[in-house]
Amino acid sequence: MGASRRAFARPAAAALALWLIGCGEEPPADEVGPGAALADAAMPDGAAELPSALPDDPPMEMAPVPTDEGDGPCRVGTTRCLDQAVAQRCRRDGTWADLPCARGEECVPGPDRCLPVACEPGKSRCDGRWAEQACADNGRSWTLSRACDETEQCLGGLCRVCQPNFAQCTSANTRRHCNPDGTAWLPDEACETNLCFDGACLVCVPDEGQCVDEATVRVCRADGMGLGEPQVCPEGQRCRGGRCLDRCRTRTLVLVDDARSMQPHLPAVQTVLAEMVESGDFELAFMSARARAGCGGGVAPPQVPFSASPEDALAWLDGLDAEGSSQITDIATWYQQNKRIVWGQDALGYVVILTAGGDTCGPEGSPGRVSWNEATYENLGGRLRRSGVRLKTLNVGGLMDRQLDRLSICNGNGPAVDLDLLETLTDDLREALRGILLDIDVCAI
Repeated sequence: MGASRRAFARPAAAALALWLIGCGEEPPADEVGPGAALADAAMPDGAAELPSALPDDPPMEMAPVPTDEGDGPCRVGTTRCLDQAVAQRCRRDGTWADLPCARGEECVPGPDRCLPVACEPGKSRCDGRWAEQACADNGRSWTLSRACDETEQCLGGLCRVCQPNFAQCTSANTRRHCNPDGTAWLPDEACETNLCFDGACLVCVPDEGQCVDEATVRVCRADGMGLGEPQVCPEGQRCRGGRCLDRCRTRTLVLVDDARSMQPHLPAVQTVLAEMVESGDFELAFMSARARAGCGGGVAPPQVPFSASPEDALAWLDGLDAEGSSQITDIATWYQQNKRIVWGQDALGYVVILTAGGDTCGPEGSPGRVSWNEATYENLGGRLRRSGVRLKTLNVGGLMDRQLDRLSICNGNGPAVDLDLLETLTDDLREALRGILLDIDVCAI
């Protein structure tokens, strides 16, 4: 374009020069360019003065060469990654515009744009419980890397024997730890506190209560490292099983086996039952299990009904002696058939049998000594429950109390008569019988 403009300008300049010469005017020296001075020196006198050249136009600015490298001008429409979080696109003015990647995306060199990220290369994860997956090198997909062995499961993205550093109880007072890489369990260790709960060695189970006595409870602290301050149960409640529970004043019939087999144990039974009567803590009635009319000779109502005075109950207990045969099964059957006579129409009835474990008359009045077993007690307890009577049986000889659905099952023979053994039996019987009566006397048990 500059050349065409110069070609057009030369004729116009020449015409202007001729016009000026014709008018006899000489342009000022400072307006004549160096080209004119050079022409004057080379031409003969009288010749027409034509400039051989005119000044060039000012140089034009050239457009920058497009590039997509560095911070200089870029090619319109091209893209690049500024970093993993930002892509860039070249604008019309040759500058880069930032395009931040969305969450879960990153800028990938090559395509130079934001793409979804499936995973971080080198990372692993669990494919269910029994296999590992590894992230592909480009982070775009997961692939199966290995199946766990029979002794392993996938934990934290890797096949392991156990969770690293995890602890678990192996007994009531021992625990074990998983090693730091999860490849094996370390040997068991004993808890100095003698209690393991949820993998931790504790003094007590967090938030679990312990009865100090029948009216007071202490609750374990949340950290399991000690009991809180004693708390008195509200009026009308007893502490049982670590909780303050409402009392029900349940009416309990105590069936005392006073047959010959109870001879070594009857003095302890009389002592403990007399204490229960004198305390006034329980509503009790009493009945002898002796077959006074012989096996199959019929059953009479309780000798000491619930309406009897404490004096009458104490007198009856004092007059017991261990003689004759027992007919426990017959009496229990009679209870089933005559619940309303003993306990009333709607009252919840309980029977506590104090026995050495034998029934001389045997089931259904058949003669011959029978040593009761769990099946016999459970069967009898089930029959009574169906009629609204609950049965608990305490073997005074063995005092090995085992519960079967609110049914205490005990077997064993009583010790020989000895004052020391009798005192021990009295203490054990007191604790066991009082525990049974307290359990009966709260509504929630």
